[in-house]
Parts: sequence; C-alpha cells; structure tokens
Amino acid sequence: MALGGQQSGPASRIAVSFFQLIMPVLRTSKSRARLRMTEYRGKVSATMIYDQLPINDVFRKLDEDTVLGVMDNKIVNDPFFFTLTRGCLE
Repeated sequence: MALGGQQSGPASRIAVSFFQLIMPVLRTSKSRARLRMTEYRGKVSATMIYDQLPINDVFRKLDEDTVLGVMDNKIVNDPFFFTLTRGCLE
C-alpha cells in the first residue's frame, strides 16, 4: 500500500512513519476477501466479498477521485453508505 501525494511538515512525517511501522502487522499471506463484479440495486458494481464476515462492500465510481461505498451487512437491515476519496496526507 503506497501513500500518494506530496508529504510535508512534521504531521505528515509522523503519519508516514506510523504507517511504515504498522504495515507489517497489517499484511497477511492469506486471502481475507475477494473483489467481484455483482449486481446491486439493478447495476453491476465492484463488490468486496469478505471470507469470514457477513458483509459485502459495494463500490461505484462517482468521479476521478471519489468512490461511493455501501456496506451491505446480513445482520443489519439498513445499508451503511460511505465515500472513499483519493488525496494526500497534509
């Protein structure tokens, strides 16, 4: 996982150092999810299907830097909407 954008200032250096420190802990040699194209509410969308969780995260591109996400959980009736935005740490 690479951090994009220009980094500057003490806060950015701390954030980069923190991510470099924790990345080995977050890595795994085993697959925990897979990405598939599925139909969600009538449209084909990229979907993250987790192996051990009753959750599917559905993604749709809004623009060049933003993706809309919907967490579809088998346990909770209402979906959880979120956005992912490309950017840099500042």
